[in-house]
Amino acid sequence: MLIARVWGGQADPVRRHEMSEIEIVIAAAGGQRQADVFTAHWGDILLATSRTPFFDSARKLLEIGAEPSDLLIMRHQGSSTPSLRARIAVAAKLAVTDTRVGPRYVPWVDLRGIWAKTEDDAQED
Repeated sequence: MLIARVWGGQADPVRRHEMSEIEIVIAAAGGQRQADVFTAHWGDILLATSRTPFFDSARKLLEIGAEPSDLLIMRHQGSSTPSLRARIAVAAKLAVTDTRVGPRYVPWVDLRGIWAKTEDDAQED
């Protein structure tokens, strides 16, 4: 879709992104010790193996170039019913924590920078 923005009396044509839906399918990763771990596939592509495959898949999709405004839909293997849906950008900012009253959504904290600093400090010793 072509839209025009007006800047100082001049039209600036801009291509507008058509929102897409990305469907991921989750399945139990297997094993008795990992009953709460799931794999998340987008077609043949494994996006995540995780306790929170929806949110981890959203972050992975952003990393590989998905549009933040696209709709992420999750369903369980063998079911055609969607389980969760959210804009990729919104889902990528969330995590789940267990509390006394059950699981709760919380802001996601990227720990990769902290881990990298810890590894660099260990190598200097």
